[in-house]
Amino acid sequence: MYWYVQPLNTVSSKTKILSVQTPAKVTISWPATSQASIGSVDQGVLISKPDQTSRPTASTAKLITVLTILKHKPLSKGEQGPTITLTQADVDIYNQYFAKDGSLAKVEVGEKLTQYQMLQGILLPSANNYADSLAIWAFGDLDKYKTAAEQLVKELGMSHTTIGSDASGFSPDTTSTAEDLTKLAIAAMKNDVVADIVRQEQVELPVAGVKQKTNWLLGADGVVGIKTGNTTEAGGVYVFASVYKVDGLHSTTIVGAVQGEPTVISAIHQARLLLEQAKGCFKLEKVVTKGQVVATYASPWSKEVNAVAANYVEALTWKATEIKPKIFMKDIAVPAAKNSKVGYIKVGDTYTDVILQSPLDLPSWQWRILRYL
Repeated sequence: MYWYVQPLNTVSSKTKILSVQTPAKVTISWPATSQASIGSVDQGVLISKPDQTSRPTASTAKLITVLTILKHKPLSKGEQGPTITLTQADVDIYNQYFAKDGSLAKVEVGEKLTQYQMLQGILLPSANNYADSLAIWAFGDLDKYKTAAEQLVKELGMSHTTIGSDASGFSPDTTSTAEDLTKLAIAAMKNDVVADIVRQEQVELPVAGVKQKTNWLLGADGVVGIKTGNTTEAGGVYVFASVYKVDGLHSTTIVGAVQGEPTVISAIHQARLLLEQAKGCFKLEKVVTKGQVVATYASPWSKEVNAVAANYVEALTWKATEIKPKIFMKDIAVPAAKNSKVGYIKVGDTYTDVILQSPLDLPSWQWRILRYL
């Protein structure tokens, strides 16, 4: 009787290896003279033009600026953040960029702007003076900003990016590659505040008035952001994000960068060509079928019981990427009924439950008594 009443151990699963998509070759017609890269927010960098070298980024560096500032002084979507009172130092920064014919937003001594408004001014009309002023407000000076920005790009894996002497990208000493800028685009679109701002058409500022976006492709081709850049040294640079929808359930945000075109117009033109090609390189794949055996449970007193997918799972994925479903199973106590939920399978943001195909019953009284003998 003693052995009969002893508790039963939980039963663990043995996961099976699910079949995965076999990667297919993807070919992209790259721009002839500039460098470029393509990725997606949920799958990372997918493909890049070979032999990339670090080049000036122009105003796309402002994406580094805003992410660095938001890491140090975070905002949630919908928040305005602290109110900043501008000083003569901010007017001096404006005058310095005015003398260099940089992109600007007019400021006055005593003007009050929220942190969010300044972020809008940086990302929409690409105000160089706002970038430097906000970086100094956040960190005390540009040297301290540079240290923080260098840490950020390191964390993002942007190993071919150098932070220069300003926070605006106007100086050619901020350099990067198209592949690194694609990593930056992914980080930017994952930030709710940045993703919200780069979708906007314009901003109204207290002194500068209504300022329009520089990203004139916004709203076309599914484009939802993010940043243009153009200087003599950098040429035309464009970092973009576009939502590609297959149906009501499956979509992905394609991101990428074109760097070193003669003009911003040609950079945006090349981005449109890349987007069209990229859309053809995604496919909707049925990764898991309903009833597919995912794992088994084997107790010492009974035969194996299969755990199966409760439904099918489809994923929109890059053709050259191997799909590896993530399987999460739990130990179960007996008895467990047929169709009991014992785990789940996840592919991207899509998942289905894993259920028992048949019951896992209690052992017989004979097994309970004799199990230790």
